Amino acid sequence: MDVHKKEELVQLLSNLVASLSDQEKKEVLDKILGKKEGIPISVFRSGISGLESIVVYLKDVKGLTIKEIATILNRKKSTLYTTYKKAKEKLSGKIDSSDTSILISYSIFADRNFAVLESLVAHLKDDLKLPFVKIATLLNKKYSTVRTVYVRYKQKCQS
Repeated sequence: MDVHKKEELVQLLSNLVASLSDQEKKEVLDKILGKKEGIPISVFRSGISGLESIVVYLKDVKGLTIKEIATILNRKKSTLYTTYKKAKEKLSGKIDSSDTSILISYSIFADRNFAVLESLVAHLKDDLKLPFVKIATLLNKKYSTVRTVYVRYKQKCQS
């Protein structure tokens, strides 16, 4: 490739990157560098709700602002402020983010048609092909709860 073509390509890429949000730029950079981003599975064993777990993890561990979290999760800032405050009242100590054997993509929680737990269980079952018993163990939930949540998810998909 000649120098002029390279310069033209660099200019096009530069214009494209300039049009992206900060979050989108970070995602592109992570893909280029091969970094895996996501929420460690252990975050969901904290004993607080799924949304509370995600918000506390993204705010306290990843250092994101409530506004950034609201964008990622497709939720109102006011909802997330309240969620964070209530979660911190319930949670004693830091949230456990040590088990990174499974990383859950932020994007699965942006679809507001499904509850956080429904999206999570469906992802683990459908995308990662895990059995309900394994999912229940990973999330520290009863088998029947996991199965019921999945059935509810499937029913919503058909509606």
